[in-house]
Formats: sequence, C-alpha cells, structure tokens
Amino acid sequence: MGRTKQNRVLKLIYESIKEKKGDEILCLDVRKNTYLFDYLFICSVDSDIQARAVVDNIYTKLKSEFKRKPNSIDGEDKGSWVVMDYGDIVIHIFNSIKRMFYNLENIWIDSKVMDLED
Repeated sequence: MGRTKQNRVLKLIYESIKEKKGDEILCLDVRKNTYLFDYLFICSVDSDIQARAVVDNIYTKLKSEFKRKPNSIDGEDKGSWVVMDYGDIVIHIFNSIKRMFYNLENIWIDSKVMDLED
C-alpha cells in the first residue's frame, strides 16, 4: 500500500475512534520492531458499549472508504479489551484497567509515535 493511502487509513482509524469518544489514542509505527504488522493503535474507552461503538465505527468506515475488512476481531463479546487485526494494522481498544494492566505502550516503547491530529 502506498504511503499516502496508508496515512489516510491511519487517519481514518484515528478519527473513527475520536468520533465515538475513545480516549488516549496512540498510534505507533512498529515496522522497525516487528515484521508481523506495521502499525499499532491503542485507545481507551469507558464501557463495553463504547468499545463496541468504536469497533463498529472503525469497521464501517474502513469497509466503506477502503474496502477493508479485519482478518479478525477478538474480545468483542467482553468489551474490556477488543483487538481488531487488519494484517498491517492492529487496533487495541481497552478499558482503563486492562490498559494499565497490560501496558502495551511499555512493550513498544522503542516505536515511533505517529502524529495523526489535525
């Protein structure tokens, strides 16, 4: 995927999370740290219902604008930690307790933080 298109996809994911009031959104460029995927999103939500709303919004927008569907969505039935796997992009949606416990930011500390704000 070309860099410009990839940046548009990343921006759309970021905006989709923000639209549903996802918080503490972090996008990491992990290409220098793993060959499994290129980008990692981490965000926080306040409830299981909000997690589902974020998942649905990302799913709908990526399918509509880029014809992309995730390879898998795990944890949707629980909502405290949902993972959307798009192959090159992995999105983690946590409640604050799970996010603090797993502390993925620390695992990927050497990764570049992407600035996706306007």
